Amino acid sequence: MTFPPISAIIKVSNVSKKTVSKGKSLQAGSLLGKILFTKRFGKFTDIKRGMIMTYTVGETAKLIGVAPSTLRYYDKEGLLPFVERSGGGVRMFKDVDIECLNIIECLKKTGMPLKDIKTFLDMVAQGDSTIDARLALFQKQRAAVEAQMRELQNTLDVIDYKCWYYETAKKAGTTEVLKDIGEQELPQNLRSVFKKLKPAEVVK
Repeated sequence: MTFPPISAIIKVSNVSKKTVSKGKSLQAGSLLGKILFTKRFGKFTDIKRGMIMTYTVGETAKLIGVAPSTLRYYDKEGLLPFVERSGGGVRMFKDVDIECLNIIECLKKTGMPLKDIKTFLDMVAQGDSTIDARLALFQKQRAAVEAQMRELQNTLDVIDYKCWYYETAKKAGTTEVLKDIGEQELPQNLRSVFKKLKPAEVVK
């Protein structure tokens, strides 16, 4: 029986510091071949021994949905001090690193600048003495996200109104049918938007 090839350098405990490199296969008759591996997202997990596996930059980028160049940029900006490197300088990402990168991506999507994200990571590295500061940071960011959501909801309400507007115009074959429409003729959920837009409702 032949095991699938290993795509990443694998550290194997209790095997005299031996490693298996990319492109090599594990044979059933070899010492390493007797270890049971499963492959998931480009990584192999030792079910019997619970080995800690590593991911390449490309595999990690695919897991979190970014370009490899993004991870290299994060590294350049000092956001990845926790990522280990091999003797040859190759970045080796572990599961715990993937979790941290997902937090970075989450904060980035909220609009937090990279310098503030780095500040957060620095606080994490400092330990429990920064728990209050980290909590305050996330509470502040939650408030910012909630404000963004309210603004987006207002935008969606306007889009819903204009969809209704043109669906009604399409049925009538003209926008003229809506020229003198009153608030009470609109669906209930669109009336507040209509009241806000009506003074400026000149672009049809």
